[in-house]
Amino acid sequence: MYSVENPTCCDRPTRKVPFKIPAQLSVEDFDAYLASQPAEMARQQRHRRRWAISFGNLTEVLAMRGVTDENTVPLYWLRLFGAITELLDVYTPTDLSKDVLARDPSTLSREGHEHARVLGIQTWLHAQLLAVRASLTEDELIYTDWRRHVEGHVDQKEFALQIAGKGPRQHLKRQRSPRTLDNQLMDRIAINKALQRVHERFGDNDDAVAIDISKRTVAYAQEIRFLAALLGSV
Repeated sequence: MYSVENPTCCDRPTRKVPFKIPAQLSVEDFDAYLASQPAEMARQQRHRRRWAISFGNLTEVLAMRGVTDENTVPLYWLRLFGAITELLDVYTPTDLSKDVLARDPSTLSREGHEHARVLGIQTWLHAQLLAVRASLTEDELIYTDWRRHVEGHVDQKEFALQIAGKGPRQHLKRQRSPRTLDNQLMDRIAINKALQRVHERFGDNDDAVAIDISKRTVAYAQEIRFLAALLGSV
């Protein structure tokens, strides 16, 4: 039992909640927040599955049919970026999930078996996402981060070399943290050289980069699509 305290209200009730309600929130607002969580969690889970399935579909199309319309490649970069960053993080096995999967199945209840099945699917899904990321070179990971910004913003300036400060304090912004490299700090000039190497390798053909990566990762992407659909059925 946690006491909910509000110094401005002497008769605010004591409620059984996981933690103290911040004083600036009313009990009614907090109740509304708690009530919204199951639906929000379900929505997030659906969105993650759809993202993974969309990534699988787009990768397959590019690998087997090439660029079919003007929307394929821009959407592919967004889906690829999300797959090897956010989805990879979401499905990273926790110590608890590893413990459950290591248990003797005969010791699990029916609910435990169902939970273990879901964890097993998520663990294998994570392995496939990891394999996709491992298929890309460091230059290509930086390029994917760049393409995500290009396709997500009308004017992409995040990767441009920029001068900061005024007067004698002017300086070149030296560092950036590509999300695809786990936010590792990198020199911006080095990042731009990495992008240049990818462009030189593919003759400045951005579509060719997407097709090449899709061909290398299509088997993993198809498995990701299958596993995401399987999660929706359990």
